[in-house]
Amino acid sequence: MLKRVCSNYSRAALIAEIEKHDIISFDIFDTLVMRNVYYNKDVFRIMAQELDPVWGIDFFEIRTEAERVLSQETYPYIEEIYAYISERYPVLKGHEQVLIEREIALETELILPRHDVVEMFYLAQKLGKQVYIVSDMYMHHDTLAAILEKKGIRGYTKMLVSSEYGSSKPQHLFEHYLKEIPQGTCLHIGDSWVCDILPSGKLGIDSFRLKMSTEIYEYEENTIAPTELAERTQAAQYVAEKYNSPFFAENRK
Repeated sequence: MLKRVCSNYSRAALIAEIEKHDIISFDIFDTLVMRNVYYNKDVFRIMAQELDPVWGIDFFEIRTEAERVLSQETYPYIEEIYAYISERYPVLKGHEQVLIEREIALETELILPRHDVVEMFYLAQKLGKQVYIVSDMYMHHDTLAAILEKKGIRGYTKMLVSSEYGSSKPQHLFEHYLKEIPQGTCLHIGDSWVCDILPSGKLGIDSFRLKMSTEIYEYEENTIAPTELAERTQAAQYVAEKYNSPFFAENRK
């Protein structure tokens, strides 16, 4: 049976949910942090602008295909993704580490904390809750932890990253999570119905869905995503400045 999803969307409602649960888990991307791009895969489009003229490739298509294919059976590390790419595109052979470092550097540059959510993250710690992070990501745990440290996110009990377990949240990552946490009532906080709310709920975990910044922007301004990357990037910067908080409507009052 799907567990309860809190439908009262407010800062006070989230605080009340945190207070009544023993163990709190947070998603990372579009929850604790956001990328300063409109779509997450725009990171690969930015890299493509750098790489395509040099190598004569379609990097965006290559990178997205590699992750899609490898994720069908397990959740890959970034090294496995680039090994797959270089095997199929020999022009990139021997450049895997440079490309990995560039992608991680770009991710680090683009990641911004969602300040009101980080405030809830530290409130949970202050209240003595066991605080976990559960994320679908192809980076190594230490790499992701170092990025979060730079963004001011630290002090959690443990981080579970899908690449470390070879399984995404919609697959079995929440099952691993439940095996590692102590007894107690659980609350998961995330943005995605597919990756956060449904898979956690099926295992008996209560949840609180936070809206993505772009979701709030499109609703508030009755608009859709621009089609061109340059325009989307400009829009993303505006979104990051104005709609960083999932409680935008409440803050406006």
